Amino acid sequence: MKLSKYIEGLQKQLKEEGDSECYYRADDEGNSYQEVDGVGYPAYVRSLDYCVDCVYDIDELEDELDDEESVEDFIKICVIN
Repeated sequence: MKLSKYIEGLQKQLKEEGDSECYYRADDEGNSYQEVDGVGYPAYVRSLDYCVDCVYDIDELEDELDDEESVEDFIKICVIN
C-alpha cells in the first residue's frame, strides 16, 4: 500500500468515526496490540522478507554502499510504529 492510500483511509476513518487512539496489531492474529507512538519515518531495506539491513537516513545509506550497490538496490518504505 502506498502512503497516500494509507493516509486517505485514515482521513476517511477520522471523518466518519471521529478522533481515536491508534494501535497496531503485533501479528496477523491480533494476539496483542501496541500503541502507535510516532507519525512514521522513511527507511531503506534490501528485502521486505528480512529487514535486518534497515537504514533510516539516505545519507547514511549512501555512506554504507559498497562499489557494487546503489540506492536503487534498496526498497524505500514508511515505517509506522
